[in-house]
Amino acid sequence: MMSEEVIANFLRVPVHLEHFMRRGWRICTRGYASALLPRDLRSLALITTGTVSLYLIALPHPSMLYHLIRQQSTVKLYVIFNVLDVADRLLTSLGADVMRMRGLTAFSFVYISLHSSLLFVHLFTLIAAINAKGSNALLALLLSTQFVELKGSVFKKFDMNGLMQLSGQDVVERFQLFIYLVCMAALLLPEDGGMLVSIMDSLKVTMAVVGSELFVDWVKHMFICKFNSLDGDVYRRFEPSAITFVPYPIVCVTWRVFLLIGFKAKLFMIGLLLVMQMVETVV
Repeated sequence: MMSEEVIANFLRVPVHLEHFMRRGWRICTRGYASALLPRDLRSLALITTGTVSLYLIALPHPSMLYHLIRQQSTVKLYVIFNVLDVADRLLTSLGADVMRMRGLTAFSFVYISLHSSLLFVHLFTLIAAINAKGSNALLALLLSTQFVELKGSVFKKFDMNGLMQLSGQDVVERFQLFIYLVCMAALLLPEDGGMLVSIMDSLKVTMAVVGSELFVDWVKHMFICKFNSLDGDVYRRFEPSAITFVPYPIVCVTWRVFLLIGFKAKLFMIGLLLVMQMVETVV
């Protein structure tokens, strides 16, 4: 392609990427909503197991887990966060195979307990970061992970199938980050006044986090397409099957947080999830 065409394709990539992201968001939202209120015995058993396991790792109260994480130095917090992020990706890949298994096995229960616990610790690592140093620490924590991923992706060789799988992972990562933000906002919401201030603070953090996530995703995919001579239109040809989303672990975390927070925070959390559901019908 001529230089003008290369630059034009380079700049169009975010538009095409977000088209695929919207499709993926609908898939994740529907899977999450379906698992949140299970209608079959298998799903109910998995979610009950995962939620109970979150009680066991945080006895007698999750605040102990929070303070244990918060006592760590900033460097250790970065290491913990990156280890949890890699472990989450590995367990997500394994979880897709576990969910395809017929019936319920002991391994299914071990998986759901392990993955749910990992996401719960992941969530409290984010909360510890924002409470220890403010939103700047949270952004630094997320950006450190995102730029490690950026460095590891843009210089690799990708074909259409490889890019489709990477895009599917990015959809799940973005959706899961949104659920984390909902849970964080509910956990940090005061029950005795100051609610408006807390909501505004949560909104500022959310905008900053989402903005950084969008920026890194756009840069990553723009350069992947450039280095591999892929047209931006390729994202519109991706199939939904590229998205491997196992909703049960993050749903278990959602239920554990919901059972932990006060009445006002419960209403706030329900409101945010309903907004997410309405957005899904619009995009």
